[in-house]
Amino acid sequence: MLNITDYFTKITELAESIPAIKHLVFVTSDNQATTRLKDKSGICLVAVIPSFDVSGQLARSVDDASTYFFVVRKAKPDDKKDQEQSLYQETQDVLYALKDSISNKAEEGCSVFWRLSPESIHIDPEYNTFGGFSGWSMSMSF
Repeated sequence: MLNITDYFTKITELAESIPAIKHLVFVTSDNQATTRLKDKSGICLVAVIPSFDVSGQLARSVDDASTYFFVVRKAKPDDKKDQEQSLYQETQDVLYALKDSISNKAEEGCSVFWRLSPESIHIDPEYNTFGGFSGWSMSMSF
């Protein structure tokens, strides 16, 4: 099974390597994310603690992990169309920087993501989540 301390360390290092990310929070639920983000401004990375599925034979089982990342920023209720587009572009740029960093680490084989399955990566826009944040989410299996 993935060592969760190693996971926290690697995600923290990835977040610190992307200057636009102002806050990183680890969560297990939407409610926890809402609570942890309520006073945050700027771009936030929400890292959902991975869940695991076990597959294979009993003696040689494999843990398949999956997780979500959210790159979001607080939107203002009166944002104009161009301000909303700017928010989505800004957070998309950060999400792709995160995705590329994770993919590069996985290719090097020295990451917690060494079993990353590229076809498992799925990206969605997010609106008004976690109490008023918008941006992008990315799910993946590794």
